[in-house]
Amino acid sequence: MARWAAASACGAGSFGAIGTVLCMAAIPVAGCYTHQCDPSTLPFDAGDWIDDFTYETSALSPPALPDGGQGGWIDYTPNVTLVVTYPAGGAVSRRPVSIDSYIGISSTPNDDPNDSGINFTSGAGGLVEYSDVNSTGFRAMNGTCGKYFARFVVHFVSATDDASADDASADDASADDAAPDDVTQAAAAGDAE
Repeated sequence: MARWAAASACGAGSFGAIGTVLCMAAIPVAGCYTHQCDPSTLPFDAGDWIDDFTYETSALSPPALPDGGQGGWIDYTPNVTLVVTYPAGGAVSRRPVSIDSYIGISSTPNDDPNDSGINFTSGAGGLVEYSDVNSTGFRAMNGTCGKYFARFVVHFVSATDDASADDASADDASADDAAPDDVTQAAAAGDAE
């Protein structure tokens, strides 16, 4: 009797297999159906130059703010594209070569070593999808529906060092190209004697 009541409630009793399928379709499915995962863009133009060739969005253990509050990592909300613009400073002519990303569940995940509930890890995969990485900034997208906090450290090389390395490579190639000719000329001089 209880079976019949459950089947009738979904219409399966009156429509057979079609009613059962309709009943199954009405069961909610897990997923992200709220607006918490709508795409958004967050501009970020803060951070500090550690030296001429290293930029960080925030310190590993951020200092307290002047108003007594605690500084922290960037609020990295679901499906957000963080648009980082480096502040003035650092080397004038530079090129980014790598970005280290760190993801935490607290804005200050390295502050209390006795609290195992706050921690962080290196970011990878859908948590940090990079684009438009250049000498003035980069974009990082949190492609998940999870809310985290993020810290990024960007490493640069001097663009003039790159040019010097390219010139040195060209010089090495010229020397390699010239070597057989020198050997040929020396051999020809030896034959002439």
